[in-house]
Amino acid sequence: MGNKGFLKVLAVVLAASALAACGGEAGFGSGGGTTGSTTGTTTGTTTGTTTGTTTPVPARITLITSSPQLQSSASLPAQGVTLTAVVLDSSNNILPNVTVQFSAARDSTVSSCGSGGALQVLNSGLTNAAGQAQAVLYTGGDTTNQTIKVTATAGTATPATIQIVEAGTKLTLTGPSAVGLSGNASYTIALADAGNNPISNTGITVTSAKSNSVALGNSGKSDANGQLMVTYGATNSGADTLTAQPTICASSSNIATASIQVATQNLAIVSPNSNSQIPFAGVGTLSIGASVASGGTGYVIGDVLTVSGGTSTVPAQLTVSSIGTSGVITAVNVTNAGTYTVIPSSPAAVTGGSGTGATSTVTQNITVKLTGGANSGKTIQFNTTRGILSATSALTDGSGVATVGITQPTGAGHAGGALITATCTNCSPAISTSANVQFNATVAGSVTMQASPSSVAISGTSAITATVRDPNNNPAANQLVQFTLPADNSGGSLLQSSAMTNSNGQATITYKAGGISSSANGVTVTGTIGAVSGSTNLTVGGLSLRIALGTGNSVSALNSTQYQFPYSVLVTDAGGNPPPAGSTVSLVVNAVAYQKGHWYPVQNGWNQHKEIDCTTDQGCATTRSYGCFNEDLNLNGILDSADNDYNGNGKLEPGNDASVPSSVVLDPTGTGQFSIIYHKDRAFWIQVFVTATITVNGDQGTTTAVFELPGLSGDYTNPAVAPPGVISPFGDVGGPSAGNTGTDICLNPPPN
Repeated sequence: MGNKGFLKVLAVVLAASALAACGGEAGFGSGGGTTGSTTGTTTGTTTGTTTGTTTPVPARITLITSSPQLQSSASLPAQGVTLTAVVLDSSNNILPNVTVQFSAARDSTVSSCGSGGALQVLNSGLTNAAGQAQAVLYTGGDTTNQTIKVTATAGTATPATIQIVEAGTKLTLTGPSAVGLSGNASYTIALADAGNNPISNTGITVTSAKSNSVALGNSGKSDANGQLMVTYGATNSGADTLTAQPTICASSSNIATASIQVATQNLAIVSPNSNSQIPFAGVGTLSIGASVASGGTGYVIGDVLTVSGGTSTVPAQLTVSSIGTSGVITAVNVTNAGTYTVIPSSPAAVTGGSGTGATSTVTQNITVKLTGGANSGKTIQFNTTRGILSATSALTDGSGVATVGITQPTGAGHAGGALITATCTNCSPAISTSANVQFNATVAGSVTMQASPSSVAISGTSAITATVRDPNNNPAANQLVQFTLPADNSGGSLLQSSAMTNSNGQATITYKAGGISSSANGVTVTGTIGAVSGSTNLTVGGLSLRIALGTGNSVSALNSTQYQFPYSVLVTDAGGNPPPAGSTVSLVVNAVAYQKGHWYPVQNGWNQHKEIDCTTDQGCATTRSYGCFNEDLNLNGILDSADNDYNGNGKLEPGNDASVPSSVVLDPTGTGQFSIIYHKDRAFWIQVFVTATITVNGDQGTTTAVFELPGLSGDYTNPAVAPPGVISPFGDVGGPSAGNTGTDICLNPPPN
């Protein structure tokens, strides 16, 4: 290429670079080939003289970008990178008004996964006066780190390509660097994009180089905060590496590792048991952990056992979680750690449940045990995310045991989960262990009842939930709620009479409706704890279905001869609840009345003159005072003995000039969408009524909407162009002129 041609290309590329770099970043580009044909203007003579101009042919494309990197947080075009294609002919002249096609795809030679991003093409891809066409590359919501190849093509020119690296998504793994042999430790995985926005619902795989156990929370997927909790079990000693990566589309750019030293010693939390529930109690009181000492016989899973002995205001309660042959207890959960001033002697007897003979090993919360190597006189540092420790550290005794107390006094916001961590600070290496517990209120201050659903079909069911809170509004766990049915005129019943509240303070039973409808809110269910109670009401059977028809203020042209008028139907019961999704509403449209007359032009459009005066014409549809009454009295569309062809023209007027679908299916909100279709020349000349009907579980609801068929306003604004139906399809006296203000009559007697 000569110096002159080179300077042309350089000037165009620099101009495009300046345009693309308005955000302050330099451009990067790659060019295509130089194939194509020479274009220009020629003059030649054959039989006569002819002058013609050949169409410019793209010969070269240069593609540049405002940034070589796309942030993985750029989910919208406004956050993306700008791509500029410069199109030249074979003489290096810029070519305006040339269409450039842009495409983007994952570069499979570099990246193994990713969707390839998304493109927004500006100005339909047409080059401007500078020969430039632009597009914006953004992620479209795919946060995968990947290399994206963008291609620009125009005509027969060799396509230009450029690589954009999507980057910034990161995976982190945090937790203790050392764990005792046979101990457990908690680790947190966090997944975020380049803007530190959490990435949720992503599967993550975690492995241990030494095959130590790994348990994942939340079904192995990141939660709404982009986090996943991992419980690591150290069964094999030595140096270990924990590796976390997305289950799908793992790559070196989003793999996280943690180096863990599994010590030859082990530090374990003996009590509290993991996930045990500790009641509110004053400072200086004690709670206990428990395990099976003797399993007894005859027990079943779910048996609730009370620990005997000690001095307590609230004795500890255990729930059987596993049994062996002959009902021998093999495992229990601590569902109430009790409140003691003197803990029971171990092993302690238990009462309750289906069997006999079980005993429990009892230890004070918090108790830890160090095993392996020198375990006496070691310093154990304690920490908890909720609650009060009697001391923050303790020394192990000759058996490697260290103990501190933990309590949580009554107070607003004191209920909830806590993570207790114990660390042997002068072990080599330092080792830690942890356990999750739940602090609960134990005094009922209020009972709130809720029925879901509150409107129940005949013989249907509803979940009745009692939420119990203490006077400080904390959820109260392990409270036995008694349920009663003081009023029910449907003949229904409660399938359970009592239930224990969970850690959220909620207890749920089931109500089954009777075989007949109740009055509105005719069913009352009450939940009681001691002197505190609450109630909720239900309605059975008679759903009192309410149907509402509505529309906006717009009509649109379906085609050159028809309009469509959007409508919606909303169905609820007496409580404002929708019927089941998928319920069907039946629809019917019929005419009420029609008008005669014409439209006449005015300065800014057209005015309508209706010739039927319902103040004097007894043939009007007097119930609506719109115009001539529909001659199809039985609405069957057939001229028969039940009808009256009042004007004697041998047909029924106005006829069925509008249509609706026979039915519409409701979504979960109870809403259905449909359109009314009619000919344009019937607009503003016919009044119709739409009837919607639904039947659910034997209960029926119906409603009707009456309105004049509207027209599209734009069809009535040009006085030089006649609107549809300029003369009423049902007659007119005198024609469409402003001076014609004549009247007509319906020629039918007044309706009965």
